[in-house]
Amino acid sequence: MYNSNISQILIANSSDFLRFVQTQLVEDLESPIESQPNETLSEFSNRVGNKVNIMLLTTPATKKEIGVEEIIPVLGFAQIKPNLQPKAYLLISPAEQLNIAAQNKLLKLLEEPPQFLQIYLQVKQPTNLLVTIRSRCLITRLDPAKSANSFSSELSQEFNIDAEVVNNLFTVWEKFLDRDKFDAYEQLQSIIAAQETGASKGVIFEVFTKIVNSSIFSPRLSMQQQQLLMNLTTNIHKSVGANVNTKLLTDRIFLELQAIV
Repeated sequence: MYNSNISQILIANSSDFLRFVQTQLVEDLESPIESQPNETLSEFSNRVGNKVNIMLLTTPATKKEIGVEEIIPVLGFAQIKPNLQPKAYLLISPAEQLNIAAQNKLLKLLEEPPQFLQIYLQVKQPTNLLVTIRSRCLITRLDPAKSANSFSSELSQEFNIDAEVVNNLFTVWEKFLDRDKFDAYEQLQSIIAAQETGASKGVIFEVFTKIVNSSIFSPRLSMQQQQLLMNLTTNIHKSVGANVNTKLLTDRIFLELQAIV
């Protein structure tokens, strides 16, 4: 069964993240949550804590990062089912402050949160989190309008490929979502054919699946479609290698994408 409370990474500053959380609580609980001028996320979570099961995991005042010792009470909180409300909320902000050991300690909880627990991680740059963390969460930019160029630049730098190639891969996915699937397929094949080595062809698949699984297009997709795309891109990532049969893999990708979108 589709799990509607899958963990979410939200790319946002702290004020936008706070507004998102406030809005989400109102929608989930169907009760007014009054906002206060210039209120911080910590002040908000403390104020509504008598109405809502909510926990904020943030950097301790005496430390520069969030460590394993801060995760222990979080795991305890995740086992407590709320009595008066249908949901509990775990907010991690800023999630970039999780050290590697803390991130690894959270993996199982992020992958399989209890049905009553909604987990939100706030980051400014998701690549600061482990790949294993990102692969277990839906990633959403709260300001998607300005994200395409920055994400394209990130991918170009991360995979050391030309920015124009990345932009063309964005176009492939846009065409697919616009139901121009044949042209999208042909363009992807053309981009792959232009690569000189099997390894560079594999990189194209890696970048394309990151675009498919990015948050930029999430407003055009349902939550369930996003989850299915995340599962698909994870499986494709395991199939990519220097000796990959690009024609068969492209066919497989497009067949599975058509079943989802």
